[in-house]
Amino acid sequence: MVHKLRTKLSVLNDAATRRTIHQFASKYHLVYFGAVDAREDDHQLVRGVTASTHHIDNHYTVGTFEGHDIMLVQRRNTLTFPGKPDAEFKWLIMQIDLKRGNMPHIFMEAHRHNETFYANLFVAIPQFQDITASVVQRDQQFAARYNIFAKPNDYVAVGAVLLPEITQTILQHFQQFDYEIIDDRLYVYSNASVVTLAVLQEMLRAGMWLADVLNLIKIPV
Repeated sequence: MVHKLRTKLSVLNDAATRRTIHQFASKYHLVYFGAVDAREDDHQLVRGVTASTHHIDNHYTVGTFEGHDIMLVQRRNTLTFPGKPDAEFKWLIMQIDLKRGNMPHIFMEAHRHNETFYANLFVAIPQFQDITASVVQRDQQFAARYNIFAKPNDYVAVGAVLLPEITQTILQHFQQFDYEIIDDRLYVYSNASVVTLAVLQEMLRAGMWLADVLNLIKIPV
């Protein structure tokens, strides 16, 4: 009985999410495709630190807004690691293409993941290090709210990206999201349990703002 109830609630929640994302896509002139099979579909896939060989993407939506190419998916994954508890995650991910490349790989997450996630992260990207402590001197508030990961060779470039005006704007207006920057892409992550039009619009607003700022930053060579 409990299993049937959970299944019914899951179906109802998925239907509500589909309606909401359809509404969002229609309002911003995007195209909704639904489920995506990474092994069979020809669509350009959303990558980032949450990508794996066994994640499941749904509500795939693409389009252009204010000159930015956008992709949106809801991603589910169950992460495992020896000696650690299994962990189920569900992310709403908005990918925004930047007008430039060669950005350092930075992942900023507001303490929304657990040890199983981090263990998988460091296996997938062995060069990643937690550099939060190095950000404390520039922005103690941001370093207290977010874990920041990057590669040692990118420390100088990361310093050029995490300017006080960026970290403070995130704290004041967009701290409900996590962020990843890599090369010519920006990812905005939401862990909201319920997908609403307001959440999607705020993700878009955060992504448009940050993408525009990143496009103007000078990265040291």
